[in-house]
Amino acid sequence: MRTPCILSGSPESSPRPRPRIWGGVPLAPPTPQPSTTEQQLADLDREIEYYQRRAELERLKRDADGDAAR
Repeated sequence: MRTPCILSGSPESSPRPRPRIWGGVPLAPPTPQPSTTEQQLADLDREIEYYQRRAELERLKRDADGDAAR
């Protein structure tokens, strides 16, 4: 009796990705550190400030382009 080849399975069965191995020890993807509420708020504050400054720069560019056209 022949054993069926795993690689010639049906299209529905896709091979599972093999875990990466280093020195015989499988490497797990790094788990993200949980962030505290304060860290999340600080991240949001930085993001808000970034977009406010970006909008200000765009406004200044439009104003400068308008002044140059005169």
